[in-house]
Amino acid sequence: MGWLAGSEPIDGSAEQPANASRKTDAGSVDGMPAARERTAATRNHGRLESTLQSSPGSCHSALCLRLTERINLGIRRFRPCCETRTSRVLRGSRLAAMPMRLVLSEIGRLLKKAPWAGLWPRLVLAFPGDQMIEIQHLSKHFGSFRAVDDVSLTVAPGEVLGFLGPNGAGKSTTMKMVTGFLSPSKGTAKVCDHDVKRDPMSVKRAVGYLPEGAPLYPDMTPLGLLRFAAAARDIENADQRIAQVIERVELGSVRNKRIETLSKGFKRRVGLALAIVHDPAVLILDEPTDGLDPTQKHQVRTLIKEMAQGKVIVLSTHILEEVEAVCSRAVIIAKGQLKFDGTPTELRLRSRHAGAVEVHINGSPGGVKESLSALSGVSAVETINNPDGTDAWLVFPGDGQVVLPKILTEAQSRSWDITHLHVEPGRLDDVFRTITQGEVA
Repeated sequence: MGWLAGSEPIDGSAEQPANASRKTDAGSVDGMPAARERTAATRNHGRLESTLQSSPGSCHSALCLRLTERINLGIRRFRPCCETRTSRVLRGSRLAAMPMRLVLSEIGRLLKKAPWAGLWPRLVLAFPGDQMIEIQHLSKHFGSFRAVDDVSLTVAPGEVLGFLGPNGAGKSTTMKMVTGFLSPSKGTAKVCDHDVKRDPMSVKRAVGYLPEGAPLYPDMTPLGLLRFAAAARDIENADQRIAQVIERVELGSVRNKRIETLSKGFKRRVGLALAIVHDPAVLILDEPTDGLDPTQKHQVRTLIKEMAQGKVIVLSTHILEEVEAVCSRAVIIAKGQLKFDGTPTELRLRSRHAGAVEVHINGSPGGVKESLSALSGVSAVETINNPDGTDAWLVFPGDGQVVLPKILTEAQSRSWDITHLHVEPGRLDDVFRTITQGEVA
């Protein structure tokens, strides 16, 4: 697969390219003084060496070497001694078992080159077999109460996961454990190959987190708070990035106002801006549209769709329409346990009403229910109390049956005056109640 435009596949088969650095008459590389570049690059490579050689996992060192070649060709900032040192480190026998994602995340963190800032998350996501979030048998107990009970799931690059459940189901507790803000009682959770127990700081670097009711400093302005967060995260070109975020979440009109004077909707936007200011590879949003008006909800959902390209987004909510609007996958948790994992369409199809046909007939002809019930493939027919006064019925198909053509044929043969015909796509609220409360949909 091609990593960068014009690059050949990274398979380790190509020879080491000629030195990518080029000297100028002033004794520098691409205009950068050689001595200063040598010092900075050597220091970074020393840190990279100590980090990489202590890392477990699985990949081939040839891929690591090939990645280094691509970086050398693209950035053209490494002195010859540093290229040699990096290649030697990546060839080391202990690196044959190193996870490729760790190579990418560490190199991206150490280099911190502004032109490449947006590229590193996409490089990390270039391995389709990898999982950005891995949860295995995760549990959290508060005394004898099990808030989360043996939850396991993985989230792959590019997915927008809707994390559904009633209030008190364990959604927020799970999110807090995945982001490293709450220690699990049992089980493991990894984000970008970083374990939330053993390496919570690396998890926090990789994640953007919008908690429910995100706490904000009321006496600060949105601009001041974002500058504070950018400084804490050591973001390169912070002012440029902050300006982009403010424009994206539409905070320009209130950026210099005290947060305590803002509406609930604007405060929610400030929290979202804080979550994305460092352009994280994994974004976890707990009730992101809480308190927003319909227009603001639409804007946030559009933003989530746009950001989904090249990221993992986990959206914790109890609003079913939100899952349909933005999510590619839905998970339902109830009483701390995982109850459903599939697409929103698969969730709808679990509804008893999926594929049912609603029929309205003018003139109150006799024997309609009996005639519809006698059709092959029909499992049940229910009478509907229709407010417009016409007679209406809901025809339920049997498993795997399509009954609409049969209803039309029957209506034509009996000269029924059909005023309305509608095929039900399925009712998410019915399925949600069935799964979380055990009711019959």
